[in-house]
Amino acid sequence: AGLAYLLTGVLVVVTAVRTVHMTALTPDSLRYLLFSVLIQTPEGLAAVHPPDLLNRQIGLPSLHALSSLGDRMYLASLGPLFGVSTLGLAVSLLWSHLRSDRRRLLLVLIAAAFLLSTNRFLYSWFYINTHIEMAAFLLVGVAGIWLTAIERLPGWGFPVGLALGAALLLRPDSPLFVSVLLVVAAAAPIGWSTRWSIAVPVAVYGLVWYG
Repeated sequence: AGLAYLLTGVLVVVTAVRTVHMTALTPDSLRYLLFSVLIQTPEGLAAVHPPDLLNRQIGLPSLHALSSLGDRMYLASLGPLFGVSTLGLAVSLLWSHLRSDRRRLLLVLIAAAFLLSTNRFLYSWFYINTHIEMAAFLLVGVAGIWLTAIERLPGWGFPVGLALGAALLLRPDSPLFVSVLLVVAAAAPIGWSTRWSIAVPVAVYGLVWYG
């Protein structure tokens, strides 16, 4: 049921964004979009200005490059997709792991209202930048490590690794955040197989992009 609600929310928001132009384009956003156009050319990464390659990274431009399949300049629904997914995951985690049923609904509603009333959180849904994507992947990392360690759910290990690996491709400071979570995973009371399932995808992403 939770997944159905999440998919419905994503569908509603994405449809609204595609119908009503809500995307905020700033000079910074346009640099990302120029990057995404350039990597569609035969020259690929060689055509990208080196400072942009360092500061923008490859993750977000690659996602927006998919817009060319639909003859669009960018994916207006990308930010809302990550935004609703992030909110849905946060609400789902709270709902599933709050011990008391008496005030669970109230606490979840308060948490959701707090997030939605936060200007930067909601604004980042409609702002072409890496903020909401980074938040989504880091939430998966933090929540997955916690569920693996506390709830004994080792199946979260590989999704955590994929999320942290994807986060490496978004921002120049991503390695710092990912390294902190890898240290947390190494210190957490989880099995070595789970640690490897987290570390290996991150290492592969890192070697391919930074190697």
